[in-house]
Amino acid sequence: MMHILLVEDDPRMVRFMKRGLEAEHHTLQFARDLDECLMCLSTTQFDIVIVDVYLRHADGLEICQAVRHHGGSIPILLLTAHATCEAASRCPHPAITDCLAQPFAFDELLEKISTLVSGALAKSWAAWNGPDQHTTVTP
Repeated sequence: MMHILLVEDDPRMVRFMKRGLEAEHHTLQFARDLDECLMCLSTTQFDIVIVDVYLRHADGLEICQAVRHHGGSIPILLLTAHATCEAASRCPHPAITDCLAQPFAFDELLEKISTLVSGALAKSWAAWNGPDQHTTVTP
């Protein structure tokens, strides 16, 4: 089970994501703008943040920067209306972990979330153990 923050201002998309992610036993909290996002981050630990790049009253990339500043290494998945994520890969943004082009198949979203959170956990575990920490069993 993962705890996910979605920054999205389209109620239909929020309902779609909430229904699908809760069916997969994840919890979803949503914010409509930067202020709500930062309030959520200050009170709750999330496994991943998903941000729509095009919000009516906010810039998705600015939200990603603020999340990165506030949340350290938390994975950030940017949802973009571009046909592909090629534009994002040609001009990578340091705050974004990965992107997903809309429209997308829900299974594709689940796979991205799982991959990004697993990668973040592996990096966190490696950092916690240190690069030279090895477990040795002696008879």
